[in-house]
Amino acid sequence: MVVRVELALALLGAAIVSTANSAGRNDDHHLHEHGFDVSSLGAWHAHNSSVALGGEELVVFVVPHTHDDPGWLQTVDSYYVSDVHWILDSVTAALGRDRSGADDDGAAGGQYPKRVFSYVEIAFFARWWAQQTARTRDATRALVRAGRLQFNTGGWCMGDEAAPTCAAVINQMTEGLQFVLREFGAGAARPRASWHVDPFGHSSSTASLWSDMGFDAFGLNRIDWREKDRRKATQELEFLWRGSTTLPGGTNQIFAHVLDSHYATPPEMGYDDKSGHGLRINTDARLPTYGLNGEQQAAAFVKMARTRSAWYRHQYLLLPFGNDFDHQVRRLRYSLPY
Repeated sequence: MVVRVELALALLGAAIVSTANSAGRNDDHHLHEHGFDVSSLGAWHAHNSSVALGGEELVVFVVPHTHDDPGWLQTVDSYYVSDVHWILDSVTAALGRDRSGADDDGAAGGQYPKRVFSYVEIAFFARWWAQQTARTRDATRALVRAGRLQFNTGGWCMGDEAAPTCAAVINQMTEGLQFVLREFGAGAARPRASWHVDPFGHSSSTASLWSDMGFDAFGLNRIDWREKDRRKATQELEFLWRGSTTLPGGTNQIFAHVLDSHYATPPEMGYDDKSGHGLRINTDARLPTYGLNGEQQAAAFVKMARTRSAWYRHQYLLLPFGNDFDHQVRRLRYSLPY
């Protein structure tokens, strides 16, 4: 099996290709209604060589992200000062950096076009945005227009699904989305996928709410471990989630993708200190006391990818690349010349 690695912008990158392979088992009318033109997905694959498959090829979508709790062990402002502003400074600089190491002017969005990032919590992003210069804002808008910095979910936070009322959920989503649309417009900035990877449990009303808000896909994570194991065994981690037994199907269902393990970087990709694995690759024979380990680590990655892909019904795999308050130091994550 050949394993090809792609950097995905967000959950939607994997959701599109997953839907393309399972459209025959789902409600095509609903997918078209919310932005998926199922009839054109085959043509999309044919003209996008970066994800064209052949034989036993597996495409891995690596999703760079951070999960930033707006209030947990610290206040929102305390988290922003101690962690989050470093993340947004680091990521936007890395995305807009040219190959010489100089800061990009923002017009072309940098000379590393494959560098991407997905961000969720507008409560933090709005604080960061208020502190930026006009030049930094223009450069950030260029990254968004290029589709390399993507707002995922777009609400004020990644909201709880158990305690809030429907009105509270709608209000916090409105607050965040109005900021995104006001500052970045309704084009590339408009979130099409929602990424709820940390709420402890998921409400049935969520499918109806996010479907009615016009989202195409929804990412889940914290379901009961026994249910997750069952779905892995039966390849049912992706499904059309219907939130109501009374509302019409096209207005209360959404494509759902359950993360097979967790939203943190897999150990086989832990090339940083945040993950606690501290992997390093050495392919330079001039450093004999460290030892050559490139082939060994590549084999471990392929084994992990093949194992996890077997839990889905297609040849595409989503792998998260991040964790809580992650990507604070760009050299650990964006140091390679791609």
